[in-house]
Amino acid sequence: MTLRPLIPLLLALAPTMAEAQAACPADANAALSRFSARAASGEATLPELGDAATTYATGCADDRVVLSQILAMFTTAGLAIEPPAAERFQAHLFAFRTINRILRAGGDDFEPVAFTGPEGEPREWTVLDERNAYWDLVYTMASDFLVYGVHADIYTPGKTEEIGCGIYPAEEASALARLAVGNDDGGELVARVSYLGRACDGTGHEASGYAAQYFAEHAAARAGDAGYAGLTERDIRAGLTGFLDRHLDGAGESWLFDAATVAELRAF
Repeated sequence: MTLRPLIPLLLALAPTMAEAQAACPADANAALSRFSARAASGEATLPELGDAATTYATGCADDRVVLSQILAMFTTAGLAIEPPAAERFQAHLFAFRTINRILRAGGDDFEPVAFTGPEGEPREWTVLDERNAYWDLVYTMASDFLVYGVHADIYTPGKTEEIGCGIYPAEEASALARLAVGNDDGGELVARVSYLGRACDGTGHEASGYAAQYFAEHAAARAGDAGYAGLTERDIRAGLTGFLDRHLDGAGESWLFDAATVAELRAF
């Protein structure tokens, strides 16, 4: 399915800092919260959300929280649309593109921002809100790829490297590991999760831990199903060994794998 852009979201040149400060509405956070609420209920159309995103992304170009809310808004919009509607895939593509804008803005954590919610209630937008929206986005995009074949470049060897690590590689690796349970992904997400665990691992070795979990799920699926059709035994063993070594970094266990589980996986 070919998805055609509905709006020129995030493609225009960013204004200067002074221009952005002058053009950014004081109620931007509250307004985007209202748009997200309408997106969740299916009341807002994708072109309407696109116009809002363009207005606030351009006017508030260097505002990290505004960009974060735009990512969540498009994620929410896509989740509210049943597949295989093209608008669902388009909404999530816009959310994914917003990741690049966030990275260009620095991609760092931010302090909570308070505003008035859609029902007049006091609200805050936090890093946790962004991380949750990010997990929902990458999980759903991977699920839609497995079922409908969309967003294929993200999971294709040789192309996934061009996509990069994103904002939260550990969250993405966690989402992909979830989709490996019972061999639900048929091994089709292996290129992406391996890239995240190898090239995007941080000092806490979270991404490599979830990459190891991905291979652990395939090991369990292979052992429990005589008709298993996914990764080869050799690939599972190599993934377990490599990513467990990276994740554990010399330790015998971790927050993700206790010692008994480590021993069981190493014996695969």
